[in-house]
Amino acid sequence: MRVLVLTNGWPTERHPEYAVFNARQVDSLRALGLSVDVVFVNAREGGKVEYLRHLPKIARLARPYDLVHCFHGLSFLLARLGGVRAPLVVSFQNPLEREFAEMPRPLGTMAQALAARLLRRGGVGMIFKGAAPDFLAADPLLRRIPNGVDLDLFRPGDRATARAALGIAPEAVVLLFVSSKNLHRPQKRHDRFLAVAAALRVRRPDLAVVEAALVDEPMERVRLVYQAADVHVMMSEFEGSPNSVKEALASGLPVVSTDVGNVREMIDGLAAARVMPTFDAEAFAAAIEQVLAAPPEARAALRARIETGGLETMAVARRVMALYEDVLSVAAGRRAGADASDRVASA
Repeated sequence: MRVLVLTNGWPTERHPEYAVFNARQVDSLRALGLSVDVVFVNAREGGKVEYLRHLPKIARLARPYDLVHCFHGLSFLLARLGGVRAPLVVSFQNPLEREFAEMPRPLGTMAQALAARLLRRGGVGMIFKGAAPDFLAADPLLRRIPNGVDLDLFRPGDRATARAALGIAPEAVVLLFVSSKNLHRPQKRHDRFLAVAAALRVRRPDLAVVEAALVDEPMERVRLVYQAADVHVMMSEFEGSPNSVKEALASGLPVVSTDVGNVREMIDGLAAARVMPTFDAEAFAAAIEQVLAAPPEARAALRARIETGGLETMAVARRVMALYEDVLSVAAGRRAGADASDRVASA
């Protein structure tokens, strides 16, 4: 099977961690024996003109492939508007109503409406990380498949060693905030994170609370920060299936998070994790105190949730490959039906 990945998110030399989860998924699909090539529309560094530059040539680029996998909504619209004829799969990063939220209005609203109309036609493989729209619930090609996490890369480590490498004091209580692209993405709510840190300092003046952030860091540093931190505090207003939560769990790092995407199903019931139904800085600070007091064995249960929950990279890749096969089967059936109709019409 020859697959073309069309994406607007991919690591670059200037931003080596930008959408690195896309690169990991491609690597895992190749490990299953698939032939996968990538077309990267680098609008982050080249501007939105990159979409226009790719529009007239995307159908030609896609022609040799059995299937095109579009990473994120804008790539899906590019493939459809560009006339790609190969069967399509689209992975949405966020809920559909939020997928185009970073576009200025009314363009984002128009893009969402167009994507919904194209999806209603059927025949497109759809991957949602969290909840899917009700109007697509009966579509046989819809799947809920979160991004996988590399358990070899993200793993528990010696905290003292990680802190020494990063220059973090042994007595510090490190609250970790994670945001791809930039620190102040509106959906990530860094302002709330700062409010929670301030509330914890008031509640516990005995703690040396330190705020840490991961934004476009080299992977080796990312791993060290997860190993050195005390709690990952995620404040997002919306998510699909946040990679940082899975990476934290795999690293044995406690999590306190807003109730977004599939976070609740990932961490519900874990003694060293909390999901908060609403935002309140005091309540978040109290939850952080609780997970800090969790026994050591509670951290081991965090990683076990990833290992047993089907969230490891290769387990996810196998689910994606199964969807590819279903999409190709449906496409073959549609072609056979169309050929039969043509024969009847010409008889």
